[in-house]
Amino acid sequence: MNKPDHHSNARPITAAAMTLILLLGGCAAREHDPRLTYVADRGGSDQVYLHDLTTGQTHQLTSGAGDKADPAFSRDGEWVFYSGDADGDWDIYRVNVEDGEVEKLTWNLTNERFPAATTWDDGVVYLSENDGGPTLWVINEPGDSEPLEINLELFGDFTYARWDRRGNWLAYTVEADDYPSPVPSAAGNIWRYNHGAMFFEGLIEDFADNRHPCWSNDARWLVFSSNRGPDGADFADDDADYDLFLFELDQGEIVRLTDDPGDELWPIVEHDNESLIFYGELDGVGGLYRRSTTSGRPRYELLVPLEEPPRGVSLHP
Repeated sequence: MNKPDHHSNARPITAAAMTLILLLGGCAAREHDPRLTYVADRGGSDQVYLHDLTTGQTHQLTSGAGDKADPAFSRDGEWVFYSGDADGDWDIYRVNVEDGEVEKLTWNLTNERFPAATTWDDGVVYLSENDGGPTLWVINEPGDSEPLEINLELFGDFTYARWDRRGNWLAYTVEADDYPSPVPSAAGNIWRYNHGAMFFEGLIEDFADNRHPCWSNDARWLVFSSNRGPDGADFADDDADYDLFLFELDQGEIVRLTDDPGDELWPIVEHDNESLIFYGELDGVGGLYRRSTTSGRPRYELLVPLEEPPRGVSLHP
């Protein structure tokens, strides 16, 4: 296994990093407004919701017993895949965004989480917790799952996972004590898996709690949430909120994107590659916000009020 250089500190903003910040903060016109799906508790259980960013309307896609999590659109946008625990363990489901039809896709007695559509297979990929450790599976037809022939022993206890838009790279958060790491830590580290080359690589390994990694559209950088200390120090600060940071893979740089009161969680890069949607608690109001930049200054727009952080967010396209 190739081991990358360890990058533990948030560094001064270089020209390359400034270019990335400008990419995240541009104000170019969008060709289309995407749809947003998220999981939230608005009545005793976590359900899947669909929000139209053009009309501002939201409607509930799922109901019934059990919690839901990890929503992800199909590539054509007709379905939302998600994890549900109505049967006592987590299985993979999908719900049609037009008529609300729900199909259960797995019936295993193990936990299946983090579904995602990919380009290298016509099916849906997901992670399954087996006795020997998590494994990667793909559904080609409802109820028909086959394991991918890769070694997933390195995953340990994953707590979150997200594929890039092309389905080639998987970024995931793991508990640090499950991995060989040059830095002892009890917090979350971020690793990635390259499906094309089938190798694993540690990206962010330090004393801070790093979570919810999200890829840029070209998979050259990612945004994540972290409670790292002042000036981006590589240790967890119990008094620090979770803020958003950008990690540039080629340069290994970590750049702070937000420094606002309250937690910023669940970032996702929009289709234009220039703005972010995330959960925040700005001015004491929790919800899903859009962060963009006008004349070099960040601008925040409340899209969906939420009393509690969601259990996953996804966009289409």
